[in-house]
Amino acid sequence: FNMQLFYEFFTSSVFASLVQLNFFIITYILDKFINSELSNIIGLFIDLVLDYIAQQYIFMQKITFEVNIISKYVLSEFFGISLNQILFTFYNRKIKKLSSNLKIFDEAIKINKTEKRVINKILNLEK
Repeated sequence: FNMQLFYEFFTSSVFASLVQLNFFIITYILDKFINSELSNIIGLFIDLVLDYIAQQYIFMQKITFEVNIISKYVLSEFFGISLNQILFTFYNRKIKKLSSNLKIFDEAIKINKTEKRVINKILNLEK
């Protein structure tokens, strides 16, 4: 059993969860001011930067801004982020409009509203 590997895995998972929570909070706030597709891409970009910094710190014990490392990281994440944005745009433009007729999408929207209330309480926006 490798304790260092376990520590890195555990720490990476915790930081990834916190970065993902930041993504939800940022996009939720931006949705109030700009188009939800644009807020999603901004949130994804911020998520990418925060994830890079967290992973660098966890695995390298330092944060470097070397172009070679950053370009490899961005390239490796590019396809995932692009797919995320494409699917979100498709959902936002096509499926969301049909969701009132489909029970499963109505339930997903209710869950999303509950998450937004939790985020509001976390940010003290709702009493």
